[in-house]
Amino acid sequence: MTTLTIPSGAELARLGERRSWVRDLTIIGGVSGALAPAAVGFLMPGYVLLAGAFGAGSGAVVGHLAASMLTKERVRRLPVAGLLVGGVGLGALWGALTGFGAALGLGAFAHGGGGVLLALSALLASVAGAIQLGWFWLPYAILRARGRRTWPLVVVASLLAPALGWAALAGFALVTGH
Repeated sequence: MTTLTIPSGAELARLGERRSWVRDLTIIGGVSGALAPAAVGFLMPGYVLLAGAFGAGSGAVVGHLAASMLTKERVRRLPVAGLLVGGVGLGALWGALTGFGAALGLGAFAHGGGGVLLALSALLASVAGAIQLGWFWLPYAILRARGRRTWPLVVVASLLAPALGWAALAGFALVTGH
């Protein structure tokens, strides 16, 4: 089994710097939350703004959780497969919260069919979040552990954000056949 070994206390401390995780995932969440739906033509300004705000807010929470998980002593030897699955799962939750919050804030129930709109928004955003955090999580953790700069990776994640909307729609089409 391939593992990520974190041999020293100093590297473990760098890996789990909460402030950095919170800052970077807040940025990525805000940018991804707004640009992913906008890129696929979902240009309802209220939704895009709410998705950006919910993405940023939930990104701060995810950053805090990720830093907390990675500062535990039991993570001295992490299975890479576990990190990848954890990143995908945490990203799906992050996206679902973002999509659900944006649709709820937009008043999905006020227009009838709210349950479907909420579910669709949460589902598509969960796919986008799973993709975003799924690929980002491990390289980011490695950069943090090695004390390297993370801003280039944050920029790349932000630049890829519009593609998340298309990837979410493609995933939905594959699963549903629509």
